[in-house]
Amino acid sequence: MGSVEQEKIRRKYYEEAITKTDKKFLNYVNEAYNSLHLFGYYDGSKDSRIILEGFDLAYVIIEKIKPAA
Repeated sequence: MGSVEQEKIRRKYYEEAITKTDKKFLNYVNEAYNSLHLFGYYDGSKDSRIILEGFDLAYVIIEKIKPAA
């Protein structure tokens, strides 16, 4: 795993790349990150609704980026 600084650099890179193509999509990415990574992992939320919301957002992201069948 990388350091916190490396994670911030990667996150900033992805945010800039996403912003160039679809600013609304960046909201989904940020909310999924917050729900799953920050609230679900670091803060250890006991509220399963937060995790479920994060998964719902993750599914939206997956549908948006998956190759057309």
